[in-house]
Amino acid sequence: MTNQPPLASYRGDISCLRVRGRQATIGIEIVRSTDPSLIGLGELWNVIDARPSGPDGVAGFPFTSTPPSSCPPPTFTVPVISGDYTVLKASR
Repeated sequence: MTNQPPLASYRGDISCLRVRGRQATIGIEIVRSTDPSLIGLGELWNVIDARPSGPDGVAGFPFTSTPPSSCPPPTFTVPVISGDYTVLKASR
């Protein structure tokens, strides 16, 4: 089994963010895409920074018709095979 490339690449602006320790949920509004039908849709991502024990985890959820305005706590992730995520609390 091989991974297939994504059907479209996209970028989004953050519409919500929830950080608790080393876990984060990020909501986005898609603002740029190689597939114009994705522009304006929303999506949630969960990220877990498992350092130092690793591996980190990540999960993307299905697209939504509108960007999420609140981010729930992470419900699940799958192990990251390659690469690393870092979740930090922002200082003011």
